[in-house]
Amino acid sequence: MREQITLPLSNNFVESLQSNKKNVRALLFLELEINRAKIEDLLVGYHFTSREKVDSHSVDEGSLQFNDPCNGHFKLVYNVVHVNGCQDLTYDDVDTKIITFEINISKRSIHLLGEEIRERMPDEF
Repeated sequence: MREQITLPLSNNFVESLQSNKKNVRALLFLELEINRAKIEDLLVGYHFTSREKVDSHSVDEGSLQFNDPCNGHFKLVYNVVHVNGCQDLTYDDVDTKIITFEINISKRSIHLLGEEIRERMPDEF
């Protein structure tokens, strides 16, 4: 299982990328912040079946790496909340995911790909 999402990019970001300006890194952080709710939806996909809640994610600024001007990866750090209603218990945990991105200049979008999570085959009886 690999969660993915495509997000729109602002004209300001695309123009900066095309003109090779130095502030592309800061503008990418801004674009990710603008699309915060959609990125959280991507993370929820990893925790939906275990009924965990994703809360307050952030991009690890030191982790942003460009492989070339239009693709690279970064690390998302976020809280996972485990709730056990029967025992009235709540546990918080910190988790991370490496997110790969591909920028499509002509479509003015960025495609985010989450980590590959291997699915376990059912046990045989």
